[in-house]
Amino acid sequence: MLCIRAYGYVCKELSGEAPCQCSVAYCSNELHLSANYFGDLIKKEIGKSAQEYIQSKVIDIAKEKIFDKQ
Repeated sequence: MLCIRAYGYVCKELSGEAPCQCSVAYCSNELHLSANYFGDLIKKEIGKSAQEYIQSKVIDIAKEKIFDKQ
């Protein structure tokens, strides 16, 4: 359940219109978790580090925004 909340939070933060300040430290702080615990949760569920997960989401959302503009 906590990991689902973490996924949702990362996706919500990244899809906003404001410039993203999404980082492992930022997300973990907003979820009231330590950065290490947040990273461990993501790694256990996805198999990627939290930073890799956030970066892949940033790239996916950037691609969507680029292709939606055309």
